[in-house]
Amino acid sequence: MVYCLGRAAKNLNKRKWFLAAENIVKCTLINVEEPFSNVEKEPKHKGLGGHDFFSKNANKALALMACTSKGDAKDLLESKFLPCLPKKFVHRHADENAWNAHLATAIGKSYILTGNEEFLRRYFAIMNELGLRDKSKSAALPRSPAFGRRESWVTFFYAHAYSSILEH
Repeated sequence: MVYCLGRAAKNLNKRKWFLAAENIVKCTLINVEEPFSNVEKEPKHKGLGGHDFFSKNANKALALMACTSKGDAKDLLESKFLPCLPKKFVHRHADENAWNAHLATAIGKSYILTGNEEFLRRYFAIMNELGLRDKSKSAALPRSPAFGRRESWVTFFYAHAYSSILEH
């Protein structure tokens, strides 16, 4: 939500909104010793029902990029986020295609902001696997191999990940 608030505040020129988003990022990311954790060890959804499509680390990285200066974000992304990232697609109990696409979005945007090619390598490790999972070659994905129907919300995450490496 902070990522969305920060982006909306910038686009609509709402200074109060931006200051609120920036304050949340400062309190939860910038001023803590370990703002990110090992992505592969993020909690997984348990039980029936519900969805598991947001990486908490990706959400933090996206919020950081939306609400801080480029220099502050670059330093934290390279020193704290990058070491926590997987070098391959992460298997999940549920919604693994959407979850990985969401993570790839944050990694792609991190590459654009930092120019660090290690982000790009990790981005393509995930995106290449997602491409292989597009069995119909229609740029539409199912939630996971266990749930084979292609869905629009998963496809949105996939498209958002592709667009993340385009400079805005």
